[in-house]
Amino acid sequence: MSAIGWLVFVIAAYILVLIVIGYIGFKSTEATVEDYYLGGRSLGWIVLTGTTIATYASMWTFLGAVGGNYRLGIAFVSMMMFWNILWPLMFWFLGTKVWLLGKKFRYITYSELVNDYYDSKLLGIIAAVFGILALLPYIAVQLMGGGIVIETFTHGSISFATGVIITFVFMVLFISLAGLKSVVWTDTFQGIFFLTVMVALALYAVKLVGGFGPMFDKLEKMKPVLLTHGKFGFGLWIGFVFTWGMAVLLPHMFQRLMMARDPRIIGKTTIASSILSGWVQSVPVFILGLACVILFPGISRKATDSLTVMFSTKHLSAPLAALVIGGAFAAGTSTLNSQLLTASSLFLRDLIVSPFNLEISSRKETLYGRIIVLLLGFLVIVIALSRPGLIVPISTAGTAICISSYLYPLIGIIFWRKADKKAAYASMLSAGITSILTWLVWPFPFGIYNVLWGFIVGGVFFFVFSLANTKGLTKRQKEVAALLSFEE
Repeated sequence: MSAIGWLVFVIAAYILVLIVIGYIGFKSTEATVEDYYLGGRSLGWIVLTGTTIATYASMWTFLGAVGGNYRLGIAFVSMMMFWNILWPLMFWFLGTKVWLLGKKFRYITYSELVNDYYDSKLLGIIAAVFGILALLPYIAVQLMGGGIVIETFTHGSISFATGVIITFVFMVLFISLAGLKSVVWTDTFQGIFFLTVMVALALYAVKLVGGFGPMFDKLEKMKPVLLTHGKFGFGLWIGFVFTWGMAVLLPHMFQRLMMARDPRIIGKTTIASSILSGWVQSVPVFILGLACVILFPGISRKATDSLTVMFSTKHLSAPLAALVIGGAFAAGTSTLNSQLLTASSLFLRDLIVSPFNLEISSRKETLYGRIIVLLLGFLVIVIALSRPGLIVPISTAGTAICISSYLYPLIGIIFWRKADKKAAYASMLSAGITSILTWLVWPFPFGIYNVLWGFIVGGVFFFVFSLANTKGLTKRQKEVAALLSFEE
């Protein structure tokens, strides 16, 4: 069987498995908004860990991070280790409090939380807009990854654009028909599949270069800068760490804080995620990236996003290489499905239903959510087909917009009782706009990543306006304070 034949066979088998798992989830999904978007707030720690890890690890990891380690070596993996331990800690630090608020007040999204606490529909709209702005390039990265994988594997016989469309059709149709329960179960399967493939590739790569010792000896002679911090500036390094270390603030990750069956599940998920993300994910990606420096010297910047597939097609048989493609799809689709589902909830609930005080049944809202998934999917495919650049910088800089704008209003809800509506507005707008300007207009001034500029400017506005606040707590704010055990 030809390489393309094996690819078709593996993808067809992969899709069949997802359809079976997804159908089981679909049959158990009720026609309610909470079931469709949050799995009925009923997940145990194994499934919550599976969907969280699979959602966090994406084409960014499978393709972009391998290329990042190829280009930067120790500088990249040191960032990756830090953020892959930091984000589970943030999951635990914020998780119980957000879970309590979501359970009590029936929140589905971050935007609903800030809307209700600060009594401002406009603030919820702004939060939804920033969330969608962050998700669109990140979703596009998953489609780009699908295109890169298929094009590279078939040596151009199937074009990048066709690969993007194949990924788009499958995942968007799957999400529009299914719901969160289908997503979390397929995520768990895909997460296990993805991590297994990545570990196996890394171990085989080490064998090909002669073992760990010879690999580092060869790197010392070929490109010693990879074994030092190199020229990657601290302002960029710490910016990457904070962006991905605070990834629980991303809309699709934030929703996972509200999916647990009870608060104890969050603690168990934190422990499992810190091991799987901090070690089982980070180390193999690092090893594969360094091994590829020896096996594929001189690869140009954008082409490094294809290294995982290049390695597979050259050093594995066609059936095994096709399985790796399945692993890439597992990495990308397990993130894309959650992102599109969340973007749909932001668009429908926070930009349409809430601002206009619409009253629609859960069944109709679920139907409209599926339609919006399709519409957003078409917008994202346009972005992906333009192939704007490297996977890592695109998704990281876009993510920073959301992270920086969401941080301080959430601090005001959970920890800082003096924060009022004005402080939330000022911090969200200033941080979000600053992150956009320091990415697209003046990229990373003075070598400092855009998320840090957003944190600095947003923090100044937040605390200045908070300290100027002389009003007491509103009724809702008192209820939240009591629920979170603040002193009255």
